[in-house]
Amino acid sequence: MRGLHRPVLSKWLSTQVEVKMKVLFIYTDIFTNQYFHFQYGIGSNSSVLKQGDHSISLLYLSQEISREELTRRVKGLRPDLIGFSTGTHQWRFAREFSRWLKESFNIPIICGGIHPTLAPEEAISEPGIDMICRGEGEYALLELADKMEAGEDISRIQNLWIKSPEGEIIRNPLRPPILDLDSLPFPDRDIYDYEHLLKENAYEHMVMASRGCPYQCSYCCSPAVNQLYSGKGSPVRMRSPQNVIKELTMLQNRFRVDSLFFTDEIFTLNHHWLSEFCQLYQSKFTIPFKAYARVETVNKEVFKLLKEAGCFMVLIGVESGNEEIRRKIMNRKMKNEDIIRVFQMADEIGLKTWSDNLLGVPGETRETIQETIDLTLKISPDHIQNSIFFPYPGTELYKHCEREGYLTGEELTSYFEDSSVINLPTITREEIQKCFNDFRQISFQIQARKDKLGYYDFISNFKLTRVSSKDNAYVKLNLTRILGDERLCIFAHPPTRLQYKVRLKSDSLLRFGIALSPLVWSPDKGEGTLFAITVGNLLKDKPIFSKFIDPKNNPEDRKWHDFELDLSNLGDKKVKLNFITSTEEGKNSYCWALWSRPHLVQKI
Repeated sequence: MRGLHRPVLSKWLSTQVEVKMKVLFIYTDIFTNQYFHFQYGIGSNSSVLKQGDHSISLLYLSQEISREELTRRVKGLRPDLIGFSTGTHQWRFAREFSRWLKESFNIPIICGGIHPTLAPEEAISEPGIDMICRGEGEYALLELADKMEAGEDISRIQNLWIKSPEGEIIRNPLRPPILDLDSLPFPDRDIYDYEHLLKENAYEHMVMASRGCPYQCSYCCSPAVNQLYSGKGSPVRMRSPQNVIKELTMLQNRFRVDSLFFTDEIFTLNHHWLSEFCQLYQSKFTIPFKAYARVETVNKEVFKLLKEAGCFMVLIGVESGNEEIRRKIMNRKMKNEDIIRVFQMADEIGLKTWSDNLLGVPGETRETIQETIDLTLKISPDHIQNSIFFPYPGTELYKHCEREGYLTGEELTSYFEDSSVINLPTITREEIQKCFNDFRQISFQIQARKDKLGYYDFISNFKLTRVSSKDNAYVKLNLTRILGDERLCIFAHPPTRLQYKVRLKSDSLLRFGIALSPLVWSPDKGEGTLFAITVGNLLKDKPIFSKFIDPKNNPEDRKWHDFELDLSNLGDKKVKLNFITSTEEGKNSYCWALWSRPHLVQKI
């Protein structure tokens, strides 16, 4: 063992078990607006470490945690090595929690993930972090665990930067990327509460068939990672179709599988690979799946291939409706006419579409955002994800913002927040936020019109609603998931009345769901809410529905409650339907009431 690390290891080795290392991964998912999900990198690292006979556990932290609770839980697991995996948004928690643990325990702490990979000096300078891992972690972590267990020198492990007690830092080079992805064991799902994870995600499993992306989008981290590995091997690597099929077979044998999500950056990149995979998949499975595509990588034949294999949705980055911003700022070369053609092609073949848009990049104006809205109206996706640009360290747009003095240094915990953290000369942060929220409401209406329910869909006609509320800002469209069931809904914070003038057809049924958002089920949030529906004419309103739910105090109410009301006695005429939410006087704080997809149908 080299002298530099002998005192460090002697201190750490006193906490080790007799045979193999106990490694604890800590993954924070706090204030991210995401659902409990599978983190592929941790799963892959864990499977390789387990293959080396090391013991692995995971703390998945989805809520804020006190110092006392964190140290109590870590102490109970008695790890020999603690590993944080973090992106830029969650870096603040890795920073804080590592300090707490370093002050409480004599346990080495390593931090990996995209943030320490692209901002290594910042990460290694943290007092609570002894080591960082840059790039792929599987074999670096395995070598680290093996050497620590054996009491050997750890100072020259490729991919790792290591800090001595005196503060000296050894910056080791990267090892080549893992070229043969088939040589890796399947990612470990057992360290998760996987059954809970599946329930939260409607039994949809995340799978990756490849690593890397060859494109050079200026806002994305992939080009920066590719640059790190320059000269060491191809950044884009595919598992064999047979290897992916083998993993899917394992999943089907072990778990309930209702759908699959291939989270590869571009699933449609290699047409030869895709053809072979789809033929194998179609011969063995009938499980629907969705995957990421890119405008330049698809045509009618590719879409037909996907559809025949069982694909039900393709996710495509549009990013901006302004071609100059896309080309000059984002480094994306496709034209609007190509985007429109691809989305129309997907519609014709019967594939649902998901578009990604990025607002607030350098050069953005209110006019360019309107162009993005206009393009979205033309392509009419089934699902629309809008985000505000965040400058990630190491990316070209981060460097551009740094040069131009746009950076504020502010942090956000999520990719999905409605705030900008840069100051642009062409549009204010407040304007970006307003445009984003307006676009979000338009997007929900586009989605509702694309997936219209019944002969009258109240969400697709939301702009016709007459709203009576103490604050109309608390009445809007939303997308909410409860127990894996994600729905478009009307957010109607009580007291609220939503009135629609509707021409009923004969033998009408009103179908709808109600719920309170899961975000307010905690003990410190709101009380229950009364949902009511009345039907009115010129003289009076007649109650036709009333239901009180209180999920905070009644666990049976923690779900979507679905109803069907028979309106056939009202006949064929024009009426006023009122959707009402109310609470006891003074008890409406955090009563985030939701009307799920109300619509009218006729009896069959």
